Amino acid sequence: MPAALDSTLPSMMPTNFESHQVYVPPSSITSEVPLATAEHCASSIRGGGPISELQEFVQRDRRFPVCANRPILKWDFDTRMANAVTLQFRATVSFMYSGIPHHASGVWHSSKKNSQRDAAERVLAMLKNQGCIRTSEELSCFAESSAVDKLAVFCANLADGQQKTEPQWSCIQNGKGWQAAVEVSIYGEVRHTLQGAICSDEQSAMEDTAKRALWYLKDPSLLNAFEVNREAVVEEMLEVPSNDMWLREGMVGEADLYRSETQQRAAEQKCRLMNMQNQLQKRYGKDIPTGTPVWEWSYEYVPLTEKNLTVIPHCRATVRIAGLNKEFHSLWCRGQKQAQLQACAQVAEYLDAE
Repeated sequence: MPAALDSTLPSMMPTNFESHQVYVPPSSITSEVPLATAEHCASSIRGGGPISELQEFVQRDRRFPVCANRPILKWDFDTRMANAVTLQFRATVSFMYSGIPHHASGVWHSSKKNSQRDAAERVLAMLKNQGCIRTSEELSCFAESSAVDKLAVFCANLADGQQKTEPQWSCIQNGKGWQAAVEVSIYGEVRHTLQGAICSDEQSAMEDTAKRALWYLKDPSLLNAFEVNREAVVEEMLEVPSNDMWLREGMVGEADLYRSETQQRAAEQKCRLMNMQNQLQKRYGKDIPTGTPVWEWSYEYVPLTEKNLTVIPHCRATVRIAGLNKEFHSLWCRGQKQAQLQACAQVAEYLDAE
């Protein structure tokens, strides 16, 4: 990933830095937000909405203006099937703030737009209250300690009487060296993942990441340790970090990988059908009577016999597009879902050719 920070300390390695946040439900956040700020958030959201407010908030930093022809906020979406019929979305928003790439995720919603609003609200609550962090005087007693130890003390004091959690470290090795990421809990239960530069060994990577995390959290001893690389800001493409570096809810280990991939395929298939239906509605909705469905489905099945009662029956789907007054037939497929997707693909080919 492109470097966002230049170290003012001696360093021979690239200096990447990204801040990634995953937010807890709003009830947990609002308990950490001062009343005046919470009221301000509510009034702002009622006015222009959290998405536009977040964009305006990010744009206020004139030191690092966003390049022309590049969006202020970049959105990505995860999908999952909450159950057999309910599709859910989770929004991830990426943006530059104070010259640092940020990536933040909300929670799952049944509406894509609601997932965007949720993520924007959570990011606003975090950005508006960054000044609430108070540096502990205990850190002065650890002046000679490693940055990794100082970060642990720093986060323990941020817990403010709540259950204390140690920073969680992860390191990956590639052809260039070692890179570390640390997950810390601040603002109550809010988890932040902060990523460091590529270094020659694992311990150096952890130390580098800890220094950058302390700098980001405004530890006085490291306020001048780094400065933003303006060229890197211009080149930053805001690609969402890999799952190895930023493990979010719903991402699974090897043991649950097959089940997760199956659910993901089901979500993608449902998204494909929804997107096609929306495309047809935009193109032909004005040409059909109000309340008339833009498409209608029917299915034929191969009769079951005593020998194949437990086999998924072969199916052929037919979809009639109201705006076209035209029907599309799938091939015989194993199962209704595959037949529906095959017919949907024929509709897509027709629309592309048209």
